[in-house]
Amino acid sequence: RREQAAFVVSRALGWSIVPPTVLRDAQHGLGTIQFYVDHDPARHYFTIEGDAAFRPQLQRIVLFDILINNADRKAGHVLLQESDEEDVPHLWGIDHGIGFHVDPKLRTVIWEFGGTPVPEELRADLTALRARLEDATDETTRVLAGLLSMPEMEALRLRLNRLIDRPRFP
Repeated sequence: RREQAAFVVSRALGWSIVPPTVLRDAQHGLGTIQFYVDHDPARHYFTIEGDAAFRPQLQRIVLFDILINNADRKAGHVLLQESDEEDVPHLWGIDHGIGFHVDPKLRTVIWEFGGTPVPEELRADLTALRARLEDATDETTRVLAGLLSMPEMEALRLRLNRLIDRPRFP
């Protein structure tokens, strides 16, 4: 459910961080299936760290990880998908099963933005998500409420408010 919730949050923000992910009931019970991203495993966060071309995408991943309280952002969980249509490969974040915990658990390799201001356009996206989560009838809110516990939802809202109210990367 947390993998699915990560996709829902990524989609609600409009950031396209998490590949399309669906819940399925299969032979061994409920689980998720995620779109496979064709990528070169030798290219990951540590091979692009500090590259200005990736800065906007990495900032979104960092804010996303803070928001969902991701306890497992490894370098290899940042996939680069090459495309003939884009100058800069698209970055995907995978493996979000250890997210949304109510206690602080953030573990990440991406610390290059620490202490810097959150760009205004990303703060605006976070503010729009907050408005959606305050509306109990909003589709995103209803879906997340079905995937996460009430304490996990409240913790998500608290982290979101903190990011908006203190617009600096921790």
